[in-house]
Amino acid sequence: MNIGRVNLASVNLNLLVALKALLDEGNVTRAAKRLNITQSGMSKNLRHLRELFDDPLLVRSGNNFALTERAVELSQNLERILGEVTELLDRSSFDPAECTRTFTFATSDYVAEYIFPKVLENYLKVAPNISIRLEMSNEATIGKLSNGPYDLITSMLDSQYQGLHHLVIGRDQFACCMRKDHPLMQRGGGLSLSEYCSLDHAAITGGGDKVHVIEAELAKIGKRRSVRFSAPLYTTVCKVVSSSDMIATMPSHIASNLAPEFDLAWCALPFYIEPFDYTIAWHERQHHDASHIWFRNMMQQLIQSSLYSHMAQEAPSDILCVL
Repeated sequence: MNIGRVNLASVNLNLLVALKALLDEGNVTRAAKRLNITQSGMSKNLRHLRELFDDPLLVRSGNNFALTERAVELSQNLERILGEVTELLDRSSFDPAECTRTFTFATSDYVAEYIFPKVLENYLKVAPNISIRLEMSNEATIGKLSNGPYDLITSMLDSQYQGLHHLVIGRDQFACCMRKDHPLMQRGGGLSLSEYCSLDHAAITGGGDKVHVIEAELAKIGKRRSVRFSAPLYTTVCKVVSSSDMIATMPSHIASNLAPEFDLAWCALPFYIEPFDYTIAWHERQHHDASHIWFRNMMQQLIQSSLYSHMAQEAPSDILCVL
């Protein structure tokens, strides 16, 4: 038989396990005992193996058996092959220290600048051979998970997306930011709905669809705001707000963490938007991959433990102003 023409679909891979036992033991009886099967069952396996490889594999030499040259050749590769098959089937065999994969992670500039450097440091301690490619996300990123280059993204996950899985990394609500010496601050802080809608806004377009969420909630109560400036970066918007009368709406934990750096104040919104979850999301095609499971679970733990992550306690809904 020409082994090069064998149809793998017709081969019982358990025969390779039997072959390993036969080659190691050099004896049908001992090989059967090793695999806890009958001697006749192992003899049947040997007949199938001889047909498969077109070689006797074991030949009598006095009272014992000797390996043929073909059997010796097979034994040199068989342990490696069975090891690779076992690793393929056994998720628990994944070792981060041996991983050489490149992961692509899409997130906001806030996570990239304030959270991710420490995250990367911790990854490389346990998986020194991996590579991570960091990209900025936007409102279209989540739609590209199914066929795009991303392994993982941070998101305010919308239930409309099918075929996605996610882990929650925090829960938050929106707040309004302005410079500390803004005219509203001079009267004690806080703002009315009419003031919110009449003021000029700076909007953050990166890191998920926050703009449309706010516009949709305002539309429900028959209101709209005037966006005079938009940018994908939190830091850019914070700088603009710190030197103008514009205000910006952003997650409260980000407002809290960035306010001291940019000399900002922040307060509650004058209308209701439900608190939302931050998630890390991935597609079904990566859901069962061992290296991806490790990568996303560690990402959740590292982001949650960051000093710049979501606030330990959700800001009270009746808060007026934080300087």
